[in-house]
Amino acid sequence: MEHWTKIQNGHFISRGRYITRFRPDNCRPQCYACNIRRNGEQWLFGKYLDEYYGKGHCEALYRLSLRTYEPTKQQYEDYIEYYEGHVAAILARRIKRDSSERSRIPEKALQGLHLYK
Repeated sequence: MEHWTKIQNGHFISRGRYITRFRPDNCRPQCYACNIRRNGEQWLFGKYLDEYYGKGHCEALYRLSLRTYEPTKQQYEDYIEYYEGHVAAILARRIKRDSSERSRIPEKALQGLHLYK
């Protein structure tokens, strides 16, 4: 298993399709080789998503991706707030489990966690 700092966010449906770009059910961690060199291994990626979310999930994502969609500024801000909360929770668990990890986490990411005050 790759170290978390070497993992990328792979997308089943390309990031170019805004309607599915930020959906958690369209994204999964991937190594650089799978995500970039092997173009995300979309077939295997989709097979995994259908196993995880249920048969037909990928087809539903694909149908959704065909719709025209342009996010508003507020929707982008909502995405940022949503994902910042998830990142903060993950970092808090990691720091609590292993304080040596703190040295590998950028200070900007630690702001607002109030773990070292």
